[in-house]
Amino acid sequence: MSKQVISFRLSEAELQSLDLACARFGESRSQVVARAIRSLVEEYVEDGKTVTRRPYWLADIKGD
Repeated sequence: MSKQVISFRLSEAELQSLDLACARFGESRSQVVARAIRSLVEEYVEDGKTVTRRPYWLADIKGD
C-alpha cells in the first residue's frame, strides 16, 4: 500500500492528547492517527444525525 504525506492543524491540547496516545500505544503519530480512523470506521455507526458506538453484536461487520 502506498502512503502519502498530508497535513492538518491541531491545537496544542490536541497535540498533547496525540502524544499521550503515542506514548500509551508505543506508536508514531501516523500510526495512532491511522488507529483512530480504523476505530471510527469499524466501531461507530451513524444513527440519524448522531454517531454512536456500534452495538457489540455488529462489531465484526466491515465496510458499512
